[in-house]
Amino acid sequence: MIRSLVERLCRGRVFRRRLPAEYGARSIYVSPDSALSYLKPRWAASESLLAVASRFIVTGSNVWDVGGNVGVFTVAAAHKAGPKASVVAIEPDPFLASLIQRTAMHDGNRDLSISVLCAAVSDRCGIAHLAVATRGRSSNSLVESGSYTQSGGTRYVQHVPTLTLDAMLNEFEAPSFVKIDVEGAESLVMAGAEKLLADHRPTIYIEVGKEQCTQVTSVFNRHQYRLYDGDTTDERPVDACVWNTLAVPAESRLTNRGV
Repeated sequence: MIRSLVERLCRGRVFRRRLPAEYGARSIYVSPDSALSYLKPRWAASESLLAVASRFIVTGSNVWDVGGNVGVFTVAAAHKAGPKASVVAIEPDPFLASLIQRTAMHDGNRDLSISVLCAAVSDRCGIAHLAVATRGRSSNSLVESGSYTQSGGTRYVQHVPTLTLDAMLNEFEAPSFVKIDVEGAESLVMAGAEKLLADHRPTIYIEVGKEQCTQVTSVFNRHQYRLYDGDTTDERPVDACVWNTLAVPAESRLTNRGV
């Protein structure tokens, strides 16, 4: 009851925070309307995303952040990659996408190359339905992908444009690293990434639910990717996708400091 009340009171609220010093103490606009954890001044709730940026993004990395949310990974990756690299944040929720754009336009971040694309990634270019979660917007999901248990219900449904990762290659420079967090739409996203995987071979960090595991694993196997548990630094491959999967092209070498 109390949590629900706090969530309702926080809708639309925006705060400016700073990333840890390792990421340049960059300013970033966040909202507890995405997750109540953003009410806290520290970054414990985002440590895993920051760790991924620290471990895998190097100077010159071109990065696609699929499911950008408020842009924590986007900004951390852009800082690590440097001003000459390209970072694209793809976020279907206009409210969340506007926060990333606001962050990118902050005077202290203008040296970064961040592009914001307000769209959903799927298996086709068209229009889909985004269910905005009753609870935090970080649990928003495409209706076409099925329900998501952490959403707490649907606040409203909004039409959003969809595109494929392969279609993005027509507009943006091919990425060397792709982070994917799409709340149950993983199979749809990977179904639209055949050219990206076959021809450009980026390293991929993807959140995979149990319902999507078989299909997503099959796509990576078909394209000769090795899979690892992204929550550890264990260099032993796993047979199937786990919750946070690191997918590395077979020809690349994984080390504790990255690929």
